[in-house]
Amino acid sequence: MRDLLQDILILVRVHSRVLLSLVIIVFSAWVVFTVGFWVVSGNPKSCLMCHYERPFYEGWAASTHKEVTCVACHPVGVTFATVNTVKYLTGLYSPVPRARVENQNCLQAGCHQQRLKQGKVQVGAITFDHNLHLEPTLRGGNHLWCSSCHGQMVQGRHMVADLGVCFLCHFKGAPAGQSVTGCPSCHGTPTKVVEHDGFAFSHESYLRIGVECRQCHLQVKEGDGEVPKERCHRCHVERVAFYNQPVMVHKKHVNQNGIDCLECHEPIRHGEIQMIQALEIRCENCHPRLHSDQKELYMGVSAQGVADKPSRMFAAQVTCDGCHTHPVTARSQGGVAPGEQSLEAERRSCLDCHGPGYDRMLDTWIREGDRMLAAVLPEIHTAESLLKSDRVLPEARPLLADAVFNYDLVQSGRPAHNVEYAVRILQTAWDQMDVARAATEPGYKPKLRPAILGTPDGYCTAMCHSALGLPEKTVFIEMKLEFPHRRHVEEIKVPCTTCHSPDQHKMRIIDKAGCMQCHHGKEDMKCETCHSGIAALRQAAAKGAGVKPRPDPMADALSCADCHNLLDPAQTVREIKPRCIACHDQGYGDLLIQWDADWRNSRVKVEALIEAAKLRIDQDHREGKEVSAAEKALAEAEGNFQIADAGRGVHNFDYAMDLLQAAEDRLNRIVGPPAAAHEKAP
Repeated sequence: MRDLLQDILILVRVHSRVLLSLVIIVFSAWVVFTVGFWVVSGNPKSCLMCHYERPFYEGWAASTHKEVTCVACHPVGVTFATVNTVKYLTGLYSPVPRARVENQNCLQAGCHQQRLKQGKVQVGAITFDHNLHLEPTLRGGNHLWCSSCHGQMVQGRHMVADLGVCFLCHFKGAPAGQSVTGCPSCHGTPTKVVEHDGFAFSHESYLRIGVECRQCHLQVKEGDGEVPKERCHRCHVERVAFYNQPVMVHKKHVNQNGIDCLECHEPIRHGEIQMIQALEIRCENCHPRLHSDQKELYMGVSAQGVADKPSRMFAAQVTCDGCHTHPVTARSQGGVAPGEQSLEAERRSCLDCHGPGYDRMLDTWIREGDRMLAAVLPEIHTAESLLKSDRVLPEARPLLADAVFNYDLVQSGRPAHNVEYAVRILQTAWDQMDVARAATEPGYKPKLRPAILGTPDGYCTAMCHSALGLPEKTVFIEMKLEFPHRRHVEEIKVPCTTCHSPDQHKMRIIDKAGCMQCHHGKEDMKCETCHSGIAALRQAAAKGAGVKPRPDPMADALSCADCHNLLDPAQTVREIKPRCIACHDQGYGDLLIQWDADWRNSRVKVEALIEAAKLRIDQDHREGKEVSAAEKALAEAEGNFQIADAGRGVHNFDYAMDLLQAAEDRLNRIVGPPAAAHEKAP
């Protein structure tokens, strides 16, 4: 081998000039070729030198990008030019070329550099934001390229967005009638009135009471977007070992190489594939216009001057025979012939779905509905008389007519079919009559209305909570306390709509700041009434496991107002720090910050240990091991954690840290090595 190397060196020395000349000639030819290729590539027609590029060239020439040169999107480097030329000349090229367009090429100056700054744009009926789609925070951590959506060769629409890619990401793996990101993420909140099964209604009124899109749009996709295994063989021969590892496959194909999604996935179609049928029993097939008022009231439509308000049971897709289950022989009324079979509502139907108490609520609806109608009836008689007279101003006549129409709708439709809508209709009818009579009768004074029609929340108690009562315990998450519901409603007489939306049942509209306006604005309001957890920690009244109670030294010396500004509900520890310094010195202010950081770090550590302990106990239980001692230790640790957490640590730092340390010791015995995992806690 050594002799061979020596021979080669001798040969190089002998023919050095010839070899150097060859190298110079080859290098010069390569430089000339590369420069020439680079100059020629600026002309899109140069792409036609490779015969398989013609369809792509023709698509570009007929597109909106026809004034943009090919290399603006597909830069040609030296290596690229050399390698691809050699491949083409030797016949080793792929007859199915694939272009890779980097995002920065699309976003370069003079092209789409302002696209990301535009934020949300309207694309037909879809609201779209490029920023969200180009961030690496999509499903599975995938990172889209511009060409992921704009990668199609469509004649006359080069680089058009392919909605199939949108449907694939938004609907693959989503349950029936839903998308992964939720319908409003693209469609927003529909505002126009639509017609379905002969009824006109507004989406907005249904969304306001919490009706989900899928309750009416039963099926919105066709196809599952799966990847047939044989499709991998288009590019790979045997490399399908990672077929069942989608995260890794997407990282290689999408994130790193920008492969079009539909190269691998089956398409998904999105649209109104299957819709719910409104009130599926078609009574009108036999009885024309029978029960129309009941159905319209149940659906929450048709009232004059009143926003649509569908019944919650209609929104839950309860049909007529869900409540009307008892067959009876009809008398001659409502268009039903004597002797004909009909169905009437049963109280038992309420119990079957909702449980005890709801049957009494139906009785309440019927009783209070009759009372409302009776209260409004004299006003309706007056309105009917005025309509027959000549002394009504022209502008007042439509209001009186609407009031009469609204009353008739509720009376014929039966208030129990939609009590919320019925109350609003009768409230509006009374308003319409008051306005019309005030315009017609000088000195007219509106009559006092019954509470159920005179206040926006009058029906809450009268219609429902008089039978069901109020929740005994309601947790106010922002303030980490149990809200005394009954006290606010029955003792203090706070109106329901002060805290709850009149439109969406149970929805709380008041926040912590709203509560503070009342509570921190009254001098006679005791802080411990709401902040019992903090008071218990300060006084060490809450006893922890394995810890000696010790009240905070300043518990009796300072009031809450000495440290807190009661008019500012969102104070931070740093904002309270100056008050420490005012009484002590700078060191105490820094100590407060350190206390807050220390107890919070300990809290996070214990919280993680609690979850780990639960998992260990669950695992040991499945393996048949004894876990009673560990369960006791976990319960004690959780109790200590809750005392410190409810008291916000810094209100009694030493005791809070003792509680958390005792909790940590117990939890470490559970999650420690198996041999010592369940030692008995002291």
